[in-house]
Formats: sequence, C-alpha cells, structure tokens
Amino acid sequence: WEYALKCRSIEVALELGGIVPLAAEADINNPASIPLGSDGFPGFYTKFETQIEAREDWFLGLWMQLEFSTPRVVKLRMPLNEEALEWGTIVGKAKVNPGLFFGISPFVAIEDFQDGWGGMIRFTYLYRDNDSFEDRRKNPNNIVNFDPLYDFSSWVSEYVSLAIIYDGARGFMGGKYAPKFYFNVDMPVHLFKSSTSAKTYKFTLGFEFNY
Repeated sequence: WEYALKCRSIEVALELGGIVPLAAEADINNPASIPLGSDGFPGFYTKFETQIEAREDWFLGLWMQLEFSTPRVVKLRMPLNEEALEWGTIVGKAKVNPGLFFGISPFVAIEDFQDGWGGMIRFTYLYRDNDSFEDRRKNPNNIVNFDPLYDFSSWVSEYVSLAIIYDGARGFMGGKYAPKFYFNVDMPVHLFKSSTSAKTYKFTLGFEFNY
C-alpha cells in the first residue's frame, strides 16, 4: 500500500513452503561430522515479513518465521550413561521428533542519509525447541539415557546487526545500474536467554546490482 496510515508505503508478505532435505547428513561414525541443513528431516515453514517506509528513505520492519520438521526413525549413536554424545556406546534406531523453530528479526534502516550513505540496525532472536526421542530398537538389553540428547537439542541465539550501506546510484557513481555496497557486523548479545549457540562475531562485506 502507498500513502497509508501516514506512511509512504507499507509492504506485507506471507510465505508458505516446504523443506526437502538434499544436503549431507551427520555421520554417526565420525565425531567431527557436521550435518548440513535439516539433517535429513523434511518439514514445512511459514514466514511473515513487513516493511514500512515511514518517511522518504526511513524504513522499519520485521520478519517472523515458524518451522516444523516431521518425525523420522533414524540410526543414532546414543549415550548409556554420561558419555559425550559423539561417543555414545549404544547404536540403534530411534524415532526423533524435531522441536519447533521460531525466529523474529525487527530492524530500522535509513537510506541515502548523505550522498548515498545509510545504515541499518537489526535484532535477531532464534529459538529451537527440544527434540523428543523414542527408542525403536528391537529387544533392547539396556536403557538409553536420552537426557543429554534432549538437553543439547535446544538452543537460543540472539545477535544485533549493524550495517553501513552505500548506494552508488545516489552517490558519486550515479546511474540506475550502479551497485549498492554494504558492510555488516553481527554481534552476539544476551538480552533474553541465549544458550548453546555460537558466540562469535560475523563480518560481511558485499554488493548487489539491480537491473
């Protein structure tokens, strides 16, 4: 919508989709193996996104996402007592029901504040609920300690992103095909309850063309 609710423009989008696992799964016989994507679990997601241009080149908005993965029976390495998960002494089938994923990320941005220069600040909160596990071995002669698997399957990640943006089309380059450059820093924070997630800084330098 344009010129609605005393704003220059309001954009709203709703996305529904499916997750088809094609990436490599974790190898239970390799302790250093890291799964890619959903680790073989298909699923569904929905994403809501909005952006409001409150005044010329002044933006605010957010995105929210929910993700559901369907249960699977997989071959796992599972702990008998308190051993590390990657060295679990029991190998067998178990039904895994992945936990819900939720993310929200509001932002404020100013473009072309001075000769094509602008900036953005964004806060991102990501939450992954605990998985649930069910032993599917036939005639097991011992009891799996699922507590460590349950505890470490949940995580919370929070970070603040600061970005410097330079729009070449509005700066010294001119022309509608001039690139837009950006430099972004992601900084971990603990505003709520960040846990079991990376505490590293991320630096991104990039550019984009619109034609």
